[in-house]
Amino acid sequence: LVKGGRLGVNKAKVLTSMLKLGIQPVVGVKHGKLGVKGFAKRRSSMADMEYKYLMQKYGDTTSQYSVVIHHTDSREEVIKLQERLENTQFFIVDEALLAPILGVHIGPDAMVLAVCKK
Repeated sequence: LVKGGRLGVNKAKVLTSMLKLGIQPVVGVKHGKLGVKGFAKRRSSMADMEYKYLMQKYGDTTSQYSVVIHHTDSREEVIKLQERLENTQFFIVDEALLAPILGVHIGPDAMVLAVCKK
């Protein structure tokens, strides 16, 4: 990410320090720019954080959304998120392991969501 120009050297140092302290950043891409959406103190809160983000961003509309979830061996978190999204306007259309070439770059226990209006 640093070599590709999507993440500055200083941001990379800060994120590395946070990971060492057990604080996991939740990173997102918007308009081709990488940014931090929030922080999770432990892995088990990743599904909760993604749920809160989805509800904040899309929850106040009557529109329906398709959701694709890819992850790097975070099956428990995916199940937790799926349960939270039941009976909402979000419909999970695909869930799978992330391609290994991407998993190498983003690391273990990562979850990637793609949301599209139906």
